[in-house]
Amino acid sequence: SGGGRNKKVTGYMLKPRGLAAINGVDHRGVMNLSIKYVPPGSLGRKNPPSGEVHIWVKDTKDLPQLRPSGVDSFVKCYVLPDTSKKSYQKTRIVKRDSNPIFNHTIVYDGFHTEDLKDACVELTIWDHEKLTNHFLGGIRLGLGTGFSYGIAVDWMDSTQEEVEFWQEMMSTPNEWIEGSLLLRSLAGKNKLK
Repeated sequence: SGGGRNKKVTGYMLKPRGLAAINGVDHRGVMNLSIKYVPPGSLGRKNPPSGEVHIWVKDTKDLPQLRPSGVDSFVKCYVLPDTSKKSYQKTRIVKRDSNPIFNHTIVYDGFHTEDLKDACVELTIWDHEKLTNHFLGGIRLGLGTGFSYGIAVDWMDSTQEEVEFWQEMMSTPNEWIEGSLLLRSLAGKNKLK
């Protein structure tokens, strides 16, 4: 079927981007984080009542410096396709540090296990200024199929490393999975917000 062909193309296109980032073509730093999926009812009867995705943003290393005084950075998180206020979370701002430590945990509930195939956790890091915030880089955790709930979307574009990290979380419920992922430019992301 046509759908299967698209998936192959997507998977193939992800590899060069990952390599380019490793070779320093698009170096935006690295995010250290852990993620965990807690299935509904896995901690006892109706506990939790719905599945939960836990995201522990630990720190980022080697952020690009846009000015001599350093970076005042914070992390934004959404679970796509939901871009509502309910989905939006952010860390505090860490001032003048290109290796900021956030140590911030975010919990999203309302997940069914099958939603993990269609959802994407988007973590972006921003440099905070008085009038505007500058996009520094991000990661997208999902299966990278190019589709969400049967609809073609530009944000379902996870790299091979991001896909493997998400798959490990899906296959190892109730355990923290640790990762160090390269920050990258993201399709469809405005550079100023």
